[in-house]
Amino acid sequence: MGTGNNSIEIREKRKGNRVKYEIPDFVYAEFSLRRKDPKKDKSYVLKVMDWSRNGLGMVVTPKDFDLLYQVKVGDILQNMAFFA
Repeated sequence: MGTGNNSIEIREKRKGNRVKYEIPDFVYAEFSLRRKDPKKDKSYVLKVMDWSRNGLGMVVTPKDFDLLYQVKVGDILQNMAFFA
């Protein structure tokens, strides 16, 4: 991982090429996760980092870390709204 100078090496495991634009098509994605108890439904607004044919790369900040425990690789998030 590190080389002693506090660097981090990240290995790319995603399939396909990622696309980044200087002026993005969209900047944020908004969606909600439904729960058995509708009072516990939660909406998320995440920054879109990049995209590929296989999906979007979104930034999850500490306030939304609970999302990482609810969504699994391959899950499809429905009813998303995108903002530029």
